[in-house]
Amino acid sequence: MKDNIIKSSQELFLHFGYSKVTTGDIAEKAGISKKTLYNYFSSKEELMDEVVEHLLSNLRTELEQLLMKEIEFNSKLKEVVNVVSQTLAKLNNHFLEDIRRKLPKTWFNLVYHKDEIVKRYFGKLIDEGMASGYVRKDVNKDIALLMMIISIEYLFDPSFLKNLPRDVFPKVPNTARETFNMILNIMYNGILTKEIRTI
Repeated sequence: MKDNIIKSSQELFLHFGYSKVTTGDIAEKAGISKKTLYNYFSSKEELMDEVVEHLLSNLRTELEQLLMKEIEFNSKLKEVVNVVSQTLAKLNNHFLEDIRRKLPKTWFNLVYHKDEIVKRYFGKLIDEGMASGYVRKDVNKDIALLMMIISIEYLFDPSFLKNLPRDVFPKVPNTARETFNMILNIMYNGILTKEIRTI
């Protein structure tokens, strides 16, 4: 029952945002009464906290499983980036902006754990890449992780892409997922051609 309520809440929050969803909407979506809902959760805010924790927990589980897979580093890197991108895609600008304005504690928790996840799992991936020879050993791991965290930080800012001057940056994608993928592609592959890199 509790999982069903969290799942229903997540679908509604991600689609409509926190403010526009009522506990009555959630109860109806879950197929229960409001009284039953309140037997499990004391407030809509508590439900949002559970939804955020559920999203983060699922992301951690997927990344743990991916890092344990015995596959080529390039394939593992693509899968890790895809999993993170899919999670970013779920967190649309309206959803993020609503949390930032209405639930500052929940927003802080989301941002803090997002940084922790990037540092932990991309850190492990960089270590594996160095050990297998796919990542240069002279790369400053902390700087690489900082670049990722800063990039995602901007993409987590609901107003960043929306307010980006399109006359200055016309080719920047409109979605956080596409932008994140392109940023990581440049980070991992660089901007120089192979001919220049071999000089």
